[in-house]
Amino acid sequence: MKKFTTPEIDIEFIVKNAPGYVYWKNLDSVYIGCNQNCATLIGLKTPSDIIGLHESSMPWAKMNPSTVAHNINADQRVILTHEKVITEECLGIKNESGLPIILRSEKSPLIDRNGAVVGILGVSIDITDTKEKERLIQLKLNEEVKFRQIIDLVEASIYWKDTKGYMLGCNQHVLDMFGANSREVVIGKNEYDLLPKEEAIQISKIDNSVLKNGSYRGEEIFTIAGGIQKIYFTVKNRLLDNSGNVIGIVGTSLDITSQKKEQAKFLSFIDKIQHDIQNYKIEALTEKIGVIPKISSSDKQIRLTKRELDILYYLSLHKSPKDIAQIITIIENKPISDSTINAIINKKLYTKFGVFNIGQLVEKAILLDQIPFLLENSSD
Repeated sequence: MKKFTTPEIDIEFIVKNAPGYVYWKNLDSVYIGCNQNCATLIGLKTPSDIIGLHESSMPWAKMNPSTVAHNINADQRVILTHEKVITEECLGIKNESGLPIILRSEKSPLIDRNGAVVGILGVSIDITDTKEKERLIQLKLNEEVKFRQIIDLVEASIYWKDTKGYMLGCNQHVLDMFGANSREVVIGKNEYDLLPKEEAIQISKIDNSVLKNGSYRGEEIFTIAGGIQKIYFTVKNRLLDNSGNVIGIVGTSLDITSQKKEQAKFLSFIDKIQHDIQNYKIEALTEKIGVIPKISSSDKQIRLTKRELDILYYLSLHKSPKDIAQIITIIENKPISDSTINAIINKKLYTKFGVFNIGQLVEKAILLDQIPFLLENSSD
């Protein structure tokens, strides 16, 4: 059997050239050695230049003074407990990307030949990039939560699908439509899974038209939970990825069933007036015309601010001034009170439209085609 021989190893050489930052201090947090990486980080030419320097004389003492106290406290914990301590340190020194360097440090007791603790041995690795990635991921998650909160407040169906019609995401209103208690019930399903076949065929044709032509505005019929058939005004557009490739469609559907019923009543009323005209029933005609609001040419040129358009949009969705204030506060990330919303409605919109209540305001805005279907991103 071949005899194994142990080569002579220069431990000091290994430590000084090891990856990461290696250093050791005495009981008073005075450095007594380090490797080349650590010396370079601090701004020293050689590891020997660190000998005799106290923690308080490090570059981060001026950039981030709290780091000094943090490091000395960690040193003392190791010395008193004789146990390893793991910490994160933000030095205040910036890397080539301009980010403050963050180290993950593992500190252990430095023991002499007699077993006595004479200081601490520290090994640190740079986790700056990892922490930045974590920050960006958390930022994205926060934005997704904010986005979901906003779309869940809207009493209209908002959803997005892939190119084959399978649901990728939706808001709470879609879940309510189909009687689902979670998004997982809806996501991954297509129109044939959620709607009667005849309706699904029509929806599929519309979706394919959007993928081909770019957009769609019109009415759709959905049978929702409980077998109730509803009429929706729908706006659909292509869903694009960051490179501009079409990856599906995004749609917004507003329940207009009640408005359609009111429209039918209104058309019936108009038909009756036409019948009166044809039969020369002047007295009946005069009585009926008295309840029809007269729309002058000036009404058709009402100028509205972005804020007033936003308020009209949410009023058409049956949102109260308090709800509107909450939605705008979330969207613009700055508080707006419901009293401000009420003031705009009472003092500006009522005056501009010549009405006296919200019901009249919404009805007249619809007649004048001044209810926006999609809000712009900018604000006043």
